[in-house]
Amino acid sequence: LPGYTGTDVRGYFQQRFSVPCAVMNDAYAAALGEGAYGAARGHEDYLCITYGTGIGGGMFLNGSAYYGKGGSANPMIGGLILHPEQHTASDPFSGTYERCASTTALVALAQKADPDMTNGRKIFTAIGRPEIRAALEQWLDEVAAGLLSLLHVTNVPCLILGGGILEQPLVLAGIQERVRILAIPGFENVVIRSAELGNKAGLYGALANARKQLA
Repeated sequence: LPGYTGTDVRGYFQQRFSVPCAVMNDAYAAALGEGAYGAARGHEDYLCITYGTGIGGGMFLNGSAYYGKGGSANPMIGGLILHPEQHTASDPFSGTYERCASTTALVALAQKADPDMTNGRKIFTAIGRPEIRAALEQWLDEVAAGLLSLLHVTNVPCLILGGGILEQPLVLAGIQERVRILAIPGFENVVIRSAELGNKAGLYGALANARKQLA
């Protein structure tokens, strides 16, 4: 973050409150929560991806959070390039997974058919309309394309998908079917589940992290 890179956040709070402290990215806290208490229990290797205004997530390998060692604080799952033909130097996120497969992207697709489709609730209320269902199917293709790329590269056995949109059974079922059919042989049996902890996943992750630090 501009102006904050290198700031000893942990040290500041530890000194201020005289208690052990830890600092964790919110997406990784949610991923840790799902691994410790939610849908990824029993898996040491998994991806937890949340679909909302954008796309965020966390990667756990051998039971530990994997952040990478490059110039970013962690892997940028939403930055996966899905459509290089759309990518421009002036907009680093053009053509990315976040732009094409977030809930925001689904709303944009549905609004091409009906400008009144301003949120997910309206979309699923009108899902019986062929043009709205077609928008959903197109969006599911984008979601699955990104997941397949991530799956093939990481070879994790478990994908946990979060966000309010995953509460719709059509969404999870559509993603599972596409991945099963389109995955390279050997990858088709990946476990794909909806996140279980909802908006509390980050709190559960913070608890798990605190327990680990204190131990």
